[in-house]
Amino acid sequence: MILHQLVGKKNGFSLIEVMIVGVIIAIAMFAVFQMYSFSLFQYPKINNLLQGNSILTKEAEIINSKGFTQIDSFLSSNYPKVIKVGGTTFTLTYSINNPYSWCKVILLNLYWKEGTQTKSISLEILRSAP
Repeated sequence: MILHQLVGKKNGFSLIEVMIVGVIIAIAMFAVFQMYSFSLFQYPKINNLLQGNSILTKEAEIINSKGFTQIDSFLSSNYPKVIKVGGTTFTLTYSINNPYSWCKVILLNLYWKEGTQTKSISLEILRSAP
């Protein structure tokens, strides 16, 4: 009687169930690998953007520390500027616009090479007279 109950009982997984689980795991691992490899190739680009943002922020703080009347002479004597960080060379330039007598608009442009392409980011500073 006990033998008769065990014969009808199913033990383990069928081959089809194992194959389905294997396919699902393979698809999931492929997706994770693709995401990982994409992030590895994007790291230098992201790193250059972060470095560039840091450079622009630092330069903006230096410019903002100068008096309103000193800005023109400071910019003309210190820019363009070449900054090397790691293996990347950044070139920092500026342009200044005096739309009104009470303010100056300073545009900082940062350029660098990524392979054969030239990349850039900009930061605009509005400085008003005291």
